[in-house]
Amino acid sequence: MKNCFTLSDEEIAKKFSKVKDGESIRELPLKRTGSGKYREDRPYMYFPFFYNKDSGELIVIPEDKYRRIFDKDTLSFNDDYLDSVIKEYLERGYEAVLPLSSKGEKFRWRWGYNSCVRGVENGSLFCKPVKGGGYAIYQYDLAESEVTPKSLWFGEKYDASSKGTNLLEAILPNNPFDFPKSLYTVEDNIIIGSNPDDFVVDFFAGSGTTAHAVIELNKTIEESNRRYILIEMGNYFDSVTLPRVKKAVYSSDWKSGKPQSRNTGASHMFKYMKLESYEDALSNITLDEQKHTLISMFGEEYLINYMLDIESEGSLLDIDAFTSPFDYKLKVTENNETKKRNVDLIETFNYLIGLTVNTASTTVYFNAEKDDNGEYEGAVRLVKDR
Repeated sequence: MKNCFTLSDEEIAKKFSKVKDGESIRELPLKRTGSGKYREDRPYMYFPFFYNKDSGELIVIPEDKYRRIFDKDTLSFNDDYLDSVIKEYLERGYEAVLPLSSKGEKFRWRWGYNSCVRGVENGSLFCKPVKGGGYAIYQYDLAESEVTPKSLWFGEKYDASSKGTNLLEAILPNNPFDFPKSLYTVEDNIIIGSNPDDFVVDFFAGSGTTAHAVIELNKTIEESNRRYILIEMGNYFDSVTLPRVKKAVYSSDWKSGKPQSRNTGASHMFKYMKLESYEDALSNITLDEQKHTLISMFGEEYLINYMLDIESEGSLLDIDAFTSPFDYKLKVTENNETKKRNVDLIETFNYLIGLTVNTASTTVYFNAEKDDNGEYEGAVRLVKDR
């Protein structure tokens, strides 16, 4: 029994929309996109084709030259050598075709070297010009009535490229996130796996597709009042995850980073917190030099067991800091630079031990100046308890 779907005539005509030699075909780019697309992911699948636009001849780089592009001993690419080969063929009337992105990034081919040689020989690979100049290599793919499913989520809206990568690119152009999930795959998973008032938790938030899906479901389904909790430790949180959530709230339709409809937003509030890392904790430990002599006597074993109790006592969290809990600062490392950042002790200890603030006094001075004694004069003073 075959594990495949049978396509209808309409689906075949849509998928294989071109005709060659009387057969339905489609043209697939040979350049790899999506996950694992960079040349470093598969070094032996990065090499040039050469195309002569006058004769229409397409060839693959000769094998002896191909083997020198990537040095397996040093695990490095010999780009200087490749440039010299490209220059040699250019003088003979051939243009080099490499798997490069629109930004000039070095990708790889979907096929290996020997398969590409055979593809050129049997005519299943061909070259054609692309918009903006240059050429690209394509594969003729013959129509089949049966298709092996990549997943049970079968249909265009579950396609991770068009409904994941391209959708995110429309919201956040030139974002660094690679191969996000289809928004609609996540939406349907949430519908199947949760009730309208549930919390949806994603421990690997990535680009924020889960939050986006919950926001859209709450916009479009009247009874949906789902909430989401995301956890993410990737460096792209500030550049991808957070701005995507903000934009998903503001509008449902985006193009080139600009909203296409401003009446599809939602009333929405979300909150995000950054947790102190282990490295940040170490950065905030200071040693009392007067108590530090025992370390040299007893070595690292003493350091591990007693440093926090004796030499650095009080440095990680000074109790006096609670007199001004909203002014407390920690040293935090960002982009290899240590900076001081405010930490909300009230909320921190609310989460840690359930500490609840009953009353906080706020003093506001209007048009106030300090006199020689440091007192405010000529001011209206407002004290508010909350």
